[in-house]
Amino acid sequence: MKDVFDPNLLSELVDQSHNPPGGDPVLGAFYASLVEMVVSGEPIADILMRVKKRRSDITYKHLVNLIYRAFQAIKFRDQDLSYRSLLDIGGWHKELKSLCSNIETKKYFEKLLRTKSTTTTIYQRYTGPYAIVAHFWDSTPVFIADLGCGGNYGLRGIEVGIPFHSVEDQTPGKSVSSLLSKRINLQQCLAVDKENPDHPKVREWRMACSFYPQELNLMDAAFEFESRIRKSTKVKFRKIDLLSSARLPRASFNAVILSMILYQLNLLQQQILIERAKRLLKQGGIIIVQDYAAKNLADPRHLDFNESWFGKNFSFRTFILGKRTGWIFWEVFHWNNGRCQIVRPGEDFARIFKKHQVSSAKAAFAHSTS
Repeated sequence: MKDVFDPNLLSELVDQSHNPPGGDPVLGAFYASLVEMVVSGEPIADILMRVKKRRSDITYKHLVNLIYRAFQAIKFRDQDLSYRSLLDIGGWHKELKSLCSNIETKKYFEKLLRTKSTTTTIYQRYTGPYAIVAHFWDSTPVFIADLGCGGNYGLRGIEVGIPFHSVEDQTPGKSVSSLLSKRINLQQCLAVDKENPDHPKVREWRMACSFYPQELNLMDAAFEFESRIRKSTKVKFRKIDLLSSARLPRASFNAVILSMILYQLNLLQQQILIERAKRLLKQGGIIIVQDYAAKNLADPRHLDFNESWFGKNFSFRTFILGKRTGWIFWEVFHWNNGRCQIVRPGEDFARIFKKHQVSSAKAAFAHSTS
């Protein structure tokens, strides 16, 4: 008897079809097609079920997030971007059936789903951590670790001075914009991931993870960005599987960044990673977490990753955790999405930025009366 398709996995596919990443209608059609195909028992349903069984610790959100990335990686390999404007569900049926009908392509697709993780590649996401570091450490020397750094864009981009895109700042006194205008005094820093971001094969996968269909015209800019960050000299990279190794320098960093990594892990793995991040902190240091998450109302020591990523606005958030927060998560910023173009204050914003708001207001008044 054929297995019934996993209802939790189906639910995540339905959610992505109704609320596609970035609001991209092409992705909406892609996931809507997947929903119809798994419901009707097409071969791709068997692939997804096998992957979930063999990779039992992968979260449903992570797996669903990987499906399009794996498809796009195959298309990049074949130098075929014909799908970039495909809005017809029937057209997507043909694409996915074609993928499954080729034995070698199907094996490669399944291998990607079994072995890969989504990699963080959006430099703009570091606006939140940058603002927090600029607030707490201003121009004093600061040491930062980026765990699960993906393409290692963040710290290298900051070091070589690549500016962020402008942010529509809805925080009191436009605190974020003010802090982004400061130059933080970045010292020797550490970026960690289980794969070397500069390896050609790793780079190929990163490119497949980096763009929604409507963003494929930005690929040349990404290549230029990667060329610029190679000038970095202060950011040391270490290839480490963070869940299987604790070989990291203790009490060495003012801030540890965890961006778009915790959602990929189950609760036990999240706890392991948080504990390892704690060991890296100097006295007074903080962990900065960015993810599609909310404060866990039942246990403030954890975050809730169950809500729809794209079903509501401002579900991408920045949190801090440290001795100064009593080791519970404080919610600092809400972002319109993972591209971080619009920011508004999080629930605990005022607990962190009250002094900055006062000084910003004084500066604005002095400027207006001079």
